[in-house]
Amino acid sequence: MNETAKNAAYVKSQYLEQKIALEELLESYELGGSTARSFIRQGERAADTMNLLNNQDLDRLNNAIRSAEQNMASLGESSRNTLDSLQDELDELQGRQSDIEQRRYQTQRDDLKAQQAEAIAKGDQEAIKNITSALRISEQIYNERIRQANNEKAQALQESQVSTSAPTIRTTQPAPQKIIRLEYPGGAVNVGIDSTDETKLLEALKNAGMRTV
Repeated sequence: MNETAKNAAYVKSQYLEQKIALEELLESYELGGSTARSFIRQGERAADTMNLLNNQDLDRLNNAIRSAEQNMASLGESSRNTLDSLQDELDELQGRQSDIEQRRYQTQRDDLKAQQAEAIAKGDQEAIKNITSALRISEQIYNERIRQANNEKAQALQESQVSTSAPTIRTTQPAPQKIIRLEYPGGAVNVGIDSTDETKLLEALKNAGMRTV
């Protein structure tokens, strides 16, 4: 009886230690004392070693581990979407449309491949057929978009070369005028003439008997 009592006390002591360790682990994660990755690693190890905990305690631990995994997956997906969006914007500004199309196609292809693997694992023949067709159409769309992007790029380059090689049309500037003041009895007037006609005008005025300044 004494031996049984000692064993019972020992088991109870071990259970309480595991219970306390579990509460400390959960509390540390909830208060931000450990990262999701660290908590998942510690939680999985605790689930394997805390053999005295009851199902309720283990369910709490397993639920917390799944929640941490979902948070990590959500954060990873969000950060990838943000990165892809910013990269698309940069490529668009720098005229790299083909890079944008390639990234989108690869993302779509990876998603379809994951669905295909799941359908194969479940033996869903209709889903396998549909996804296989979707993969083929996705590739056709990608090739067509790349073709159009290349055509637009070639056309823009051609227009740029034509614009650069076009002769520059120079506007002929009118010859500068010279102002000659004509004085006559009772008044005067300023007359603007082409500099090449100055001599002719002076000769004409001389013959007419007028004086110029």
